[in-house]
Amino acid sequence: MSQKKHARTLTIANNKGGTGKSFTTMLLADYAARQKMKVLVIDLDPQTNLSRRFVEMDYINTDKTYEFVPPIHPEWDPNDSEWTSGRSSAADIWISDFPVVYPTKRHESIEILPGHSADLQKVEMVTQSDVFTKVLNRLYKFVRLEGVIDAYDLILIDTRPSKGPLTSAALFSSSNVVIPSEMEVPSIEGLLSMFGLVQSLNGSRPKNDQLKISGILPNKFRKQTIIHKEHLHELSRDPKLKSYILPYYLSDRVGYKESMIVEADSIFDLPPKNPLRLEATKVCKEIFKRVFG
Repeated sequence: MSQKKHARTLTIANNKGGTGKSFTTMLLADYAARQKMKVLVIDLDPQTNLSRRFVEMDYINTDKTYEFVPPIHPEWDPNDSEWTSGRSSAADIWISDFPVVYPTKRHESIEILPGHSADLQKVEMVTQSDVFTKVLNRLYKFVRLEGVIDAYDLILIDTRPSKGPLTSAALFSSSNVVIPSEMEVPSIEGLLSMFGLVQSLNGSRPKNDQLKISGILPNKFRKQTIIHKEHLHELSRDPKLKSYILPYYLSDRVGYKESMIVEADSIFDLPPKNPLRLEATKVCKEIFKRVFG
């Protein structure tokens, strides 16, 4: 897989919160690294939950509120007159045109542009008429820079639970999208909303560079819960959706939640026959088959 033409950019998105977007992004990054792929993670969620799994974020007082911000970069030179803060984040794609990736503690093959709550929210404070030129188009150009697409096999983008400018920018910029969803009505409504947004954004993209939906991932699935099985059955029979439903799901397991604790080991460091690792491997293999084709 590492012999590529150019990096794939995969966004994880759902209009509904709590569907496991950050966990899915982390899982795919961990899996890709173990396939000897070079990975860039971009955290566009102001909550920065994903960032805290990869770097040790600072918790500081900003404008009378406390928030997580990226740490001082390990390669920062305090004598650098152009980079005075020593920090960088995904928001710098828009704010400074000088984003600097961080190494991560999870794997040497994974780098990240962490989130910055206040700065990412500033990016979204644009007028409707400026969304395309000032938000969508900037990220689209960034992930296609020669220095980016040549450096990575996979770019993973985590998004906030909304259809705002940052989520739209992630989708507009990506080659592929995976939509994790609980088999509950609010989550299913969120994934249906994502389908409409993808169709709308593709209308502004070249015909030979359309965003592909690489799967709907049933997440937090409880096979003993009747409503979960009914919703999955209905989605699997829908003529417009059935081809997107992944044949594997992630169960509602405590071990997955524990893997999101800061400093927790990767699911893929568990014993080969561990049920969590086996289940996660099936899901990731299927997604990669659809993304890299």
